[in-house]
Amino acid sequence: MNARVVPAGRGARWLGEGWRLFRAAPFAWLTVAFLFYLVLILASRVPAVGASLFSLLTPALWVAFMAVARGAGSGRRESPAAFFGGLAQSARAMLALGLIYLAGNVLAIAATIPFSDGHLARWVFRGEAPEHEALASGELLFELALSMLFYSPVLLAYFFAPVLSAWHRFGAVKALFFSFAACTLNWRAFLAYGAVVGATLGVLIALASLITGLLFAGGRAGLNAAVIVWVPVFATFFCVVVASVYASYRDIFADGEQRA
Repeated sequence: MNARVVPAGRGARWLGEGWRLFRAAPFAWLTVAFLFYLVLILASRVPAVGASLFSLLTPALWVAFMAVARGAGSGRRESPAAFFGGLAQSARAMLALGLIYLAGNVLAIAATIPFSDGHLARWVFRGEAPEHEALASGELLFELALSMLFYSPVLLAYFFAPVLSAWHRFGAVKALFFSFAACTLNWRAFLAYGAVVGATLGVLIALASLITGLLFAGGRAGLNAAVIVWVPVFATFFCVVVASVYASYRDIFADGEQRA
């Protein structure tokens, strides 16, 4: 299976294609999003290892989202069992990807320590909330931005890796290599895609801030109304972004249908 290079214009359209995939099966999307959130909440309640446990489960959950997108794109409904199609055969690769994903997160945060005061690292690793001065001075924001810079190679390697492992029987290392290569070869398309996603998110945040501010003037009832309005909006946006990842997968990997 070969990855192909697509024009930058294709990347600019992936979010729109994600919206069409979401509209084709909104209930399925929101069901898997709820499952994702439920696993996150349950994992967070496990003392000491909750975040690590969630990282290990993330590849399987990612494949579940991609299965929904594939079903929506082909016009058929996937059964719940199909959400995890191929996972039994690639369980070792899924576990390896989860471990690598966890290690990548840890290293990206740890790498910020030599360049900062370590507020983010102490928050994540020790549970020490940042002091007010770190928030006011922008030090924490700087550390977050720096960690994202260090995390970007991990993101590129991980972007397609779960699907390549589950649907194409790639081992973890091979899947990570193919994903990284596909993303870097298509850097123009991904740059356009990132710009569209970032701009759309910025507009949503601005609208949410404006409307929440107006509703907040109405007291607690107004604030509750804002939550009721915006939680499903941002949940939908999350699903659309995930669906757009499948659109990019389908574009870049010409034989993008699964073989499971």
